[in-house]
Amino acid sequence: MTACSFLILNANKRSPDAGISRPDAGKDLFRKVIAQSDVLVENFRTGRARSPRVWLRSPEQDQPETYLRHDQGLRHLRALQRIQELRAGRPGHGRGDERHRLPENPPTYVYPAIGDSGTGMHMAIGILAALQQRHATGRGQQVEVSMQDAVVNLVRVSLRDISASAVRCRAPANQLGATCLARPTPCAPGGPNDYVFLYAQPQMWPAVAKVLEQPELTEDERFKTAEARWDNRTELNAIIEAWTRLRSKHEVMRLMGDAGVPCGACQDTGEVLADPHLKAREMIVDVD
Repeated sequence: MTACSFLILNANKRSPDAGISRPDAGKDLFRKVIAQSDVLVENFRTGRARSPRVWLRSPEQDQPETYLRHDQGLRHLRALQRIQELRAGRPGHGRGDERHRLPENPPTYVYPAIGDSGTGMHMAIGILAALQQRHATGRGQQVEVSMQDAVVNLVRVSLRDISASAVRCRAPANQLGATCLARPTPCAPGGPNDYVFLYAQPQMWPAVAKVLEQPELTEDERFKTAEARWDNRTELNAIIEAWTRLRSKHEVMRLMGDAGVPCGACQDTGEVLADPHLKAREMIVDVD
């Protein structure tokens, strides 16, 4: 792990080394620490220990009840985040369905760490639930979270959609469902990151037309209903883009936001770190 990654992931943590791979002394120290602890978390591959699992200690017993999981014989495979995201169906969601997919598009890798962080959050929720049960019953338990399981839960909306129809990955690439005004829109000065994501629900259409200073659009038969706007989205997108391309992404975000229309500027990582809102909330801080 690089020094920068270590600082990001281990703020306010101490990292003692008990040396449990060494004889006796390290293992004895480890056992003493466990005896004073509520939770033991381990993430070893099968063959060293069952993985990943939390042991929640109870005052009455040193070990919780164990159980077996039906895993189709895959427990021994290494659970790297990128691999498990693919196995859970996440990379395919950026390609769109058969009606919109570009023929040369492979499965699209999405960088946010939903595999690692999503599994950790599911594990933390499981620990809290187990602690609550221990308070009520006095019994500890064993919590197990699979990375693939966690990612499957996080892509549940797409799984819901395929359950309702035979179309896989229904959302067109870069388009939030079959809803007009739900897509990245280019802004001035026209750079590769000069976009806003505008998401106007049907009832917000009059507010959008007012911001565009074209309220007459609401009476245009091409755009009068949500279905008509979707059918004529090419023309409508051109009208909106003619307006947004004259303004910066932050100006568009402010104007639409003031009108009650969800709209966000697309920010690269440098802009995120300099974001005054995040700094004011102390999400981004300078540390010594």
